[in-house]
Amino acid sequence: MEARIIDGDSFATPDGEIIRIENIDTPSIGDGARCTLERQRSENTVARVKQLLSACPVEFERRYRDRRGRTEARVSVCGQDLGELLIKEGLATIRGDIDPPWCR
Repeated sequence: MEARIIDGDSFATPDGEIIRIENIDTPSIGDGARCTLERQRSENTVARVKQLLSACPVEFERRYRDRRGRTEARVSVCGQDLGELLIKEGLATIRGDIDPPWCR
């Protein structure tokens, strides 16, 4: 799928819908990063998401719109849950983790 990556846990579809991957958090990009390590990790996460979205069939199970108007969705690539895959690869945490490991 040709998607515009916004950050590690959200992207825009070709028709402009913004998808937020359900139940994960990823390192913040740009000025939102709290340290250099978090910024580097965000770049790695964005690159991996871009790779996966372009390499495999992508399916969405839309859930709801969040307060920012993004569509929260379970996203599958190559038949695998994208959020779970990113967590296994150390590129994401479960949303709500009060101490994400990005700066350590």
